[in-house]
Amino acid sequence: MLYGIIIYLISFFVISNQDFFKINADSENKYKNLNLSAEQSKMYGQKIQKFMNENNPHLNADFNLTQLSESTVIPTHLLSYVFNETFELKFTDSVNKKRIVEAKIQLHDKKNDHLKIASVAHSVGFNSLSAFNSDFRKFAGSTPSRFKEEAN
Repeated sequence: MLYGIIIYLISFFVISNQDFFKINADSENKYKNLNLSAEQSKMYGQKIQKFMNENNPHLNADFNLTQLSESTVIPTHLLSYVFNETFELKFTDSVNKKRIVEAKIQLHDKKNDHLKIASVAHSVGFNSLSAFNSDFRKFAGSTPSRFKEEAN
C-alpha cells in the first residue's frame, strides 16, 4: 500500500511538472535577452572568420575564447552566440575542426611522410594525441593513420 502511494505521488509530480526533466531547458533560453540582429550576427561571423583565416590562432594549443575576444574586440558572450547559433558549432569544435583541416593537409603532403602522427597533432595545436585522434575521426571520418595511408 505504501509503494502504491509513493508511485502515485511521483506520477502526480511528474505530470504536473513536465519541465522538471527537461535537460536543456536553460540552454533554450540562454540567448533570450541578447538583442543581436541577423545582420550584426553575420558581421561578427565575418570578422571572426577573417581573423581566424589571416592569423591561424587555432594552431596555438592554448588558444581560447578569451584570446579571440581580445583580438577581435567582440565580447565573449557574443562570440559564444555566433559560434553556437551562426556557425552551429561550439567554439572548441570550430577550432578543432580547423586544426583537423590543417592536419589533413600535412598528412596528405608527401614531404611530411617522415613525420609521426603525434608530431602533426602537436603542430596543429593539439596537446593530446587521444583528443587529436578522436576529433580526427569526428571531423574527417577516419583515423589519422588510415587517412595518411590512403593519401599515399
